[in-house]
Amino acid sequence: MKSSKAIVESYLKKSDWRVKENSNAPYCYGGLNKYIGAEVSKDYWLREVYPEEIAQAYVDGHLHIHDLGGLTIYCCGYSLKDILYKGVKGVPNIPSSAPAKHFDSVLNQCANLVTVFQNEIMGAVAFNGFDTLLAPFIKKDNLSYEEVKQSMQNFIFSVNSNSRAGAEPAFFNLTFDLTPPEDMLNEYCVVGGELVSFTYGSCQQEIDMLNKVFFEVMLDGDSNGKLFAYPIPTYNIHSRFDWDNPNNKLLWEMAGKYGTPYFANFVNSDLDISDVRSMCCRLRLDLSELRHRNGGLFGAGDSTGSIGVVTLNLPRIAYETKGNINKFYEVLDYYLILAKDSLEIKRKWLQENVIDTNFIPAYMEYVGTLRNHFSTIGIVGMNEMCENFMGKNILDDEAHKFCHDVGEYIRNKLLVFQEETGNLYNYEATPAESTCYRFALNDKKYYSDIITQGSGKNVYYTNSCHIPVSLVKDIDSTFAHQDDLQTQFTGGTVIHCWLEGAIPGEHAKKIVKEMFSKYRVPYMSLSPISRYCDEHGYIKEHVDKCPYCKQKLKMYQRITGYLRCVDNFNPGKFAEFKDRNQLCE
Repeated sequence: MKSSKAIVESYLKKSDWRVKENSNAPYCYGGLNKYIGAEVSKDYWLREVYPEEIAQAYVDGHLHIHDLGGLTIYCCGYSLKDILYKGVKGVPNIPSSAPAKHFDSVLNQCANLVTVFQNEIMGAVAFNGFDTLLAPFIKKDNLSYEEVKQSMQNFIFSVNSNSRAGAEPAFFNLTFDLTPPEDMLNEYCVVGGELVSFTYGSCQQEIDMLNKVFFEVMLDGDSNGKLFAYPIPTYNIHSRFDWDNPNNKLLWEMAGKYGTPYFANFVNSDLDISDVRSMCCRLRLDLSELRHRNGGLFGAGDSTGSIGVVTLNLPRIAYETKGNINKFYEVLDYYLILAKDSLEIKRKWLQENVIDTNFIPAYMEYVGTLRNHFSTIGIVGMNEMCENFMGKNILDDEAHKFCHDVGEYIRNKLLVFQEETGNLYNYEATPAESTCYRFALNDKKYYSDIITQGSGKNVYYTNSCHIPVSLVKDIDSTFAHQDDLQTQFTGGTVIHCWLEGAIPGEHAKKIVKEMFSKYRVPYMSLSPISRYCDEHGYIKEHVDKCPYCKQKLKMYQRITGYLRCVDNFNPGKFAEFKDRNQLCE
């Protein structure tokens, strides 16, 4: 481990690229504190918990163990209905609250609990069915549109404050139904911790109001017109979805202007919308199949999530086994087993030192077990895997088949792990905000001729099974190519449609409708560049300087999963941003 002097100065002098490892984290005093703590935590995991073989595989860069900076679990979806029944309780040092009886109260409880939950885990906090479950509060009090909007504004501003360690906002995901799910239509609503006399199916008018208010607040942005990064909304698009509903007009405008929402494909994929709420029950049975971790790209279904993520460096394996298919699978197998072993060790350590000791009390109150949490194994760089193994990129038919075969091999191996351990496993297209850079930078030190994206010290690998961003031609051909690859993943996976700037809402709707009707890809986003001037706010034109004052504009786009200022991207992701073929669809 580095000396305390070296750790502090590497942050203060920004000599370590990891100062920008997380674009959510500003360079500040709080960021320094988190950086110092993360170094200690990382050293503890690698020296005291994991055996040397696993630690060395991480250091060498054959695999990446995510979130070594914290001694806790990765992500979790919390049951919003459970909160409606319980209120705020079971957490030391914060006031207990009875179940909320009013809309502003339930939003305040949600905002407070998001902060509490987020300070106990490393990754995203998720609530599902947000509009369906909160609409009854609007109905019961017969609230006006203005009253609902004021409460929603307070909520959105609150969850975007720097409320977690490191002076970061909470990484917060919400899923919206837009219409009550079929299995809830005749279910009586919960308000004030009790069942009331009306059903969720009778609350469509209030669901519409809540959603329209949310669209408006997110579209307005803050006082300078800048977009809100959180919550990350996911909209479930299912067979009953009304594409022509005028209430959703602002949804499509929000998607076209900022690219804020994700869309989940329940029309033409193998996702099951009821799993979002029922996984904690359904997961008890069949370990002979890999299940999807529903609840949004970064979230999870109610009372489930992931204990941790390990990502495999496929380009490195391919380079070291170049052209020898038997050797490739032999080495892949070795690192898959190491990944599994590391996750089993982590699960055991978490059970003994975190769960059994009530170390994260809010989690214990509202979830209480790791049994329904996945162990997640992901990948980076399938394109560069192909280039280093066979000299062809992922657009080549032979290379595409190789990627599909590797994906199937990993899926089948995870099934073996699941049956062998009795623990849930899933296969993820790792977001790899920093991992794609760390791997490529590290590999270049070992092998100067290994094929990466970028150049010099600004190198990176392509995310998961994606087409390199510079080779993307159009949206339709991208979906066609990715359809059989992205559907192999049972964890998070998404196609981002990189756009030069905002597009009309009607056009945004057309793209989502067409892609989900033709393809099985589970999640998609529209990701336009947003441009801002400190003096003149949001700028519509596709320019680098403000047309009014000539000041250099700040650009915002998804780094991987959430919207951030491009200036805060790490060197690898900044190089990727410059390489992105920003479409003008």
